[in-house]
Amino acid sequence: MGKLYKPIQGDGAVQPGEKKLHDYLVANLPDDYYIIPNGEYATKINGAVQFFEYDCIVIAPHGIYHIENKDWAGKLQGDDELWFVNGAERKNPHKSATYKSRILASKLQQKNPSWRFGMISTIVTLSHPQQSKFGLDPQSACFAATFQLDQPLLDFLTNPDAIRRSPNSISEYSKDIAEYLSGATSQRNHAQRTRICGRIIDEVLQKTEDFTEYLCHPQGFVDKYYRIREYPLVRDESPMQMETFRKKVENAQTAQEIIEASPYILKSEYRINDEETMFYEIAPYMAANTVKARSRFKTFTQIEKLKIISDVAQALKVAHSKGVFHRNVNPENIFILNDGTAQLGNFNFAWFAKHSDLHYSVGTGLSTDDNPYAAPELREDDVCEGTDIYSLGVIFYELMTGKVPFDSPLKFHILGGELTPDQLPTAIIPDLPKWVDEFVQNTIVEDLDKRWNDAQQVIDFINSHLYPQESKENNNHSSQTQPKANVDLKDLKSGDQISNDLVLYEELGKGGFGRVFKAKHLVQDEFYAAKVFDKSVAANETINEFEALRGLNNPHIVRFIYNGKTDQGMFYTLMELLEGDNLSDYTKSKGDMKLPLEEIYKMATQTLDALVYMQSQKPPIYHRDIKPNNIVWDNRQRYVLIDFNISTSTDDKSFAGTLPYLAPDLVESSRRIAWDKSADTFSLGVTLYELLAHNYPWPGSNPCPNLRNAATDIRNYRSDLSEQFADFVMKSLITDNKRRFATAKDMLDALKTIGVDGLMKLKKGDVITVSSLAVEQDIVDYINSLYSQSSHGNSGTRAGIKKSPFDSLTYTETKLDKKLMADIETLKYKLIIITGNAGDGKTAFIHQVENRGTDKESFETRNGSRFTIGGVRFESNYDGSQDEDAMSNTEVLSQFFKPFEGLTDYTSAPEGRIIAINEGRLVDFLSERPEFKNLKENIEEYFYQEGHTELIPRLMVINLNLRSVTAKSDNEPSLLRQQIKALTKPDLWGKCSGCPVADRCFIKYNVDTMQDTSAGDEVITRLEWLLRTIVYKRELHITMRDLRSFIAFMLTRDHSCAQVKTLLENITADKFAPEFYWQYYYFNITAQPFYNTKAAFETIGLDSNDRLVQMVRDTDIARVAIPALDRDLYYRKKDKKDYLVFNERERSLIDEFNRRYELLPYYELESDPNRKFLLKERHQTWIRHRFFEGADKDAKTGNSLFMRRLPYQSIESFYQHLHLTDADVEKLAETKENIATAISKSEGCANSKMSKKYLLLSCSHINDPLSKSYRVFDVDEFELFVNETPNLTEYLEYESDSFTFRHKADHRIQLTVSLDLYEMLDYIKKGFNPSVNDLQGRFIELQIFKNLLESKTYDKILVTKNNKKFYVIRLNADNTLSIEPLNGQTL
Repeated sequence: MGKLYKPIQGDGAVQPGEKKLHDYLVANLPDDYYIIPNGEYATKINGAVQFFEYDCIVIAPHGIYHIENKDWAGKLQGDDELWFVNGAERKNPHKSATYKSRILASKLQQKNPSWRFGMISTIVTLSHPQQSKFGLDPQSACFAATFQLDQPLLDFLTNPDAIRRSPNSISEYSKDIAEYLSGATSQRNHAQRTRICGRIIDEVLQKTEDFTEYLCHPQGFVDKYYRIREYPLVRDESPMQMETFRKKVENAQTAQEIIEASPYILKSEYRINDEETMFYEIAPYMAANTVKARSRFKTFTQIEKLKIISDVAQALKVAHSKGVFHRNVNPENIFILNDGTAQLGNFNFAWFAKHSDLHYSVGTGLSTDDNPYAAPELREDDVCEGTDIYSLGVIFYELMTGKVPFDSPLKFHILGGELTPDQLPTAIIPDLPKWVDEFVQNTIVEDLDKRWNDAQQVIDFINSHLYPQESKENNNHSSQTQPKANVDLKDLKSGDQISNDLVLYEELGKGGFGRVFKAKHLVQDEFYAAKVFDKSVAANETINEFEALRGLNNPHIVRFIYNGKTDQGMFYTLMELLEGDNLSDYTKSKGDMKLPLEEIYKMATQTLDALVYMQSQKPPIYHRDIKPNNIVWDNRQRYVLIDFNISTSTDDKSFAGTLPYLAPDLVESSRRIAWDKSADTFSLGVTLYELLAHNYPWPGSNPCPNLRNAATDIRNYRSDLSEQFADFVMKSLITDNKRRFATAKDMLDALKTIGVDGLMKLKKGDVITVSSLAVEQDIVDYINSLYSQSSHGNSGTRAGIKKSPFDSLTYTETKLDKKLMADIETLKYKLIIITGNAGDGKTAFIHQVENRGTDKESFETRNGSRFTIGGVRFESNYDGSQDEDAMSNTEVLSQFFKPFEGLTDYTSAPEGRIIAINEGRLVDFLSERPEFKNLKENIEEYFYQEGHTELIPRLMVINLNLRSVTAKSDNEPSLLRQQIKALTKPDLWGKCSGCPVADRCFIKYNVDTMQDTSAGDEVITRLEWLLRTIVYKRELHITMRDLRSFIAFMLTRDHSCAQVKTLLENITADKFAPEFYWQYYYFNITAQPFYNTKAAFETIGLDSNDRLVQMVRDTDIARVAIPALDRDLYYRKKDKKDYLVFNERERSLIDEFNRRYELLPYYELESDPNRKFLLKERHQTWIRHRFFEGADKDAKTGNSLFMRRLPYQSIESFYQHLHLTDADVEKLAETKENIATAISKSEGCANSKMSKKYLLLSCSHINDPLSKSYRVFDVDEFELFVNETPNLTEYLEYESDSFTFRHKADHRIQLTVSLDLYEMLDYIKKGFNPSVNDLQGRFIELQIFKNLLESKTYDKILVTKNNKKFYVIRLNADNTLSIEPLNGQTL
């Protein structure tokens, strides 16, 4: 075991990751190893004292190790220059750690020159358990010096040969070094620094001899970061040396002052402190936006590459015109803004003529020997305009080919100072145009006479190839009409004619540099897809896709028509029009819609057919970006592969594609991928998995394939798949190209061998029944028994002693079963009190606890039992409010709680108890019994403090009133979804397959819908939103009994199988209209019932007194009008393509609806009231059906439109606000401001500027024609928070249903905002003027809030005549009144 020497002035590990490292080393290193945790040492550098922190120092018998620890989670990538965590750039920690190691070595040498330990070895450890170093470039030096907390780290630390040391070479003084380091730590005489230049410090990015660099953010802006470099200006040097150093530090500032402003130069801010001892350089932190960083995670298009070069050339043009030469142009100093503009930054090493006048010069600070971007003349300290143009040429070469042409200018000089033919870009990537060679030959050349020396030459050359036609016309002084310069890509709209024969219709999609429209060819009278590119995109960009597509002819590859140029001056590509959505709609990212299994098979075979065709070309063509977004389901008939922008038929190894779909074994480095045929089969495998499982194969917050860990077995999500098909899917995901499908043909042959009939364990038509149990009761009868108002009896609504076998078959485990049960079994609790409403499932859970025990003995009273858990005898009580035989309820409870009498710690209680009891009865009983005073006070305080009070040891109190049936998490579906799935399990309904009326039975249709593996979850999601409106209205706590009763009524309408047959017989006999029968389908659950008028016969299942059913009917979705959709529903026949796709459910109502479609003139309807009534009911049925089964999407956002049918238009916004956290400061502040604005508007103040700052209450409710006066409260006087009780809901499914708007100083003044009130306030904010009844009747809580607020004392009011100009009347301290105009000042 290693020896831990804690520094005298230190506190040990300051972060969990560091503690993990220290504990791991102490536990696993030998006894003669010394570990120094978190040392901080003061060192004087250039006269300034600096503090250096060391996460861990290990002194071994053979050497010293400095360990820098990182506890980063997420995807790690990088090389010797930069690291990236989840795409965000981080400084390579090896650089700063190595620098600190040199500082430490110097300090030890100064202490004792006889300590001969050689170099201090520097390594980096990754302590997060899910972190891996395998995203680092394996060819980089940092890869070998980075370790996880595992055996390779120990092997490295205990192997002297690894650091070229002799065994025991420093053993005689290793302990002395450890004692010195543990005693030499420094304690700063001031608090840890938290701010710099008015900004909050997030972390120290790096320390050097000359500066310290900080990452900071401004107060209140947590997503806006700055990089601040702090240079100490006081040093142990001569005044002349100090002055020279200061001028060098201020070099970038001087350069930018000379250049002045430019949109292509990144502006930095510079400051000197008042004492003139520190110089600060402040710039936006854009490390993740450098060209170098961006190129690791995205493939730049040709146009993006040219735009980068053009923008930097513009920056150089401005700088050179002022005599400033950058000298350090490289991908790390070029930053990409959100609008795509490239800016040149970091002028720290710039040279300008003023250097001579100021008597100083700045070296580049970079070794030109290993800098491929440095011009050869920099080796001689020479510089000119061509120096920066040379660097720009190397960047251009790297962007076009994916690599630099050479490692250093010295190597370039040895090769002759010119690129050889085999080094030219077209020799590396033959698809590149020849002018790319011309560009590099004029920039990457040692001879200055052959090199371009004017940035304008670069700009003109690029423009001539971006806009070749315009350049030709300009050169020939053509008189032809030029393109319209004032029309840009964003200005294009439906109806625009972009050429003589093309007119745009609706937009189909858009990207960073283009938009896709449905376009009509006027001559051919055909529709096509027109991809129109931004003006910055040249013809070469469209040629990329054209070259990839023009020679291909396969029905599953999008067909290319031609390229062209619009009248507005933009290039476009015309392709066949695909009528359908891409497959991302059927992945988890877009919702709960799933593609039917047979369609997935069809998609896979058709996509593989396209890939086989591509891979058979000579040379083979790789798509390189197969994913759900790039496969379109055309007209729901065929699957078509699109987006060939980055496909290749060359040996191009550039980084391309989308990370979650890239085969990790083919990634050679952060810039190179060894593309082969298996790359596309792997991507298709990931796509298949996502469509089948609705999950990503490798779990985690940052989806990415993992070399070390196999994908999660598809069987975990789809146990219904056959073994052969599951093995097929998993083989496609193997991260080793030698073991997965090597070619598309191999994959297609394997899939065809399985066949569509071999995809599932059960073949289509197989009947599953619950044969394992003797189930005499019919499933339909059981479902009816769950309905609270059932005419057949509602025995299923009570958890009695007599049970049905279906109880266990349809029981769904809740958090009580999954979490609380486990804690009870480990005797974490001895007294469990469960409160809640009748029907909350208290008794059902107690039965589950009893079943986990042994030696069960039921009481004769049938109100509990005795049983044993973990050797402790327990008693249960199903109803704590019940008398038992001759015993009163008080006597029953006294005996029940006897083991806890007088105890303050229930650990010593001899027995355990679990009871279901009404909360009021529990409090009444405990209040009457002084021996249970401790229990009473503890429970009351627990609920009053919302769970923030510790319960008595071994006591747990559960309040089921807090449970929500619509609450869900990433890992757990809602109780509503679980219950529906349990009650519609296929194995319960196997008998229906042989029923003669199965093809017409509404019960089977309802059940088949809910259990469908493709669309069932989406239908249930929409039902969840419907019930969520009731939860958010806070008018009803939905119990488990309510929920099961509602589901039962929705499925069967209280009909037995015989009654369904009677209904169908009456339809056949034409005794009533089909619209009457449609009421029984699940989607009409929100409809008010109507009755048959054709003939008299018994009808049931329409009226309902069930409280949840009634509330759902009060939120009828058919009452919400969406004219654009309603017109199509009413006046044209339905198209199946507009509806969800079902897998197992074979029956669709579309044809039946279309048979009832009719267009009638108004006068006919007026003369036939019955016909008019039926037409109305028909239309409303179609609306409800479309809500649940429609596939309507917003054309702009792609989001489903079903939410617009909900009676509350603001419910989605309300839901999002309920899920805000304390970190969402700005959004919470905005919501608070909106509520204050709405209240002010409801009081008559329509001035938006005033209502944003203040909450205003009218001083009088009498209409004064001359003026209005208001009480005024600053919005900052109030707080807004979501009502949450996490401490009370550890064992419950819970979601908040409201938030509170409260006065900070007086908590009595608060407003609980439920969905109803939120909707009303939202309407008011938008200009709606509510009635007095709305505000004082329905929203009485709002009036109470205003009354309480008005009762506060005040010393000022606002007076206005027109809500535009305001005056302040104040009561002064001397009891005089003053009046003054309010001119924007703060009150």
